[in-house]
Amino acid sequence: MSKALPVLAKNIYAQDLDTLVDATWALSYLSDGSNDHIQAVIEAGVCRRLVDLLSHNSTSVQTPALRCIGNIVTGDDLQTQVVIASGALPFLIPIFRSHKEGLRKEACWTLSNILAGTPKQIQAVMDAELWPELVQTLATAEPRTRREACWAVSNATSAASADQVKYMVEHDTLGPLCSMLEMLDNRVIKVTLEAIENILNAGELEMNLQQDLGANPYAVIVEEVGGMLSIHNLQRHDNTEIYKIAYRIMETYFADEDEDGIEETENFSVSLGVVYAFFF
Repeated sequence: MSKALPVLAKNIYAQDLDTLVDATWALSYLSDGSNDHIQAVIEAGVCRRLVDLLSHNSTSVQTPALRCIGNIVTGDDLQTQVVIASGALPFLIPIFRSHKEGLRKEACWTLSNILAGTPKQIQAVMDAELWPELVQTLATAEPRTRREACWAVSNATSAASADQVKYMVEHDTLGPLCSMLEMLDNRVIKVTLEAIENILNAGELEMNLQQDLGANPYAVIVEEVGGMLSIHNLQRHDNTEIYKIAYRIMETYFADEDEDGIEETENFSVSLGVVYAFFF
């Protein structure tokens, strides 16, 4: 198929919509494979044109173009960098605001793979002002899209610098992130816990650098948004990995919290239920 790449590269400039759509889908299928396949597509010189097609007035074109770009950024860091250098990031903002749920989900998946890269690539996402779009999606989108957004946030926390984690926290990431602990999906819960743990670890470093803080500033926010109680409850989860991570977080970052306070909150809820049952 490599012999067909120059023809496909030419046809993604076609004026005929059907030809354009088919050629773009063909490239997306060819890029869905090993890094060698991805490199062959990159070397066909199609990345800049694919980026332009993200703003095409037909979603029939936008969808395969976004899929192809998403496939390319599943490659290594250098291959991902080609997409960033082609100017793709600003073109993702309108897609995050699209009325098409499928496009928004695909945009989250694409961003997730970019955010799994280097701190420099994470910074490029932040500089393109895509992080607020991601947080908004995490907070308000349909469940399947929120799951993709959650993976993106978690990937970012794995390699982010301390300043980048601080940027995430300052852009209200922890509230929507902690809400994902209520999802009935063990993989999502585990990924969310890992992201929270990464953020709390950065908060511990922040506290040690600024002696006047007195407490982990990110742990304070996790508690304020209800995340600590959710993590506390997950210590009773039937999934071994989940309860181990939850236990580790509680022991490491909330050991000084008043356990009676947590129990009182839970008992208060039970008491209300008893009162309700008594009267009604």
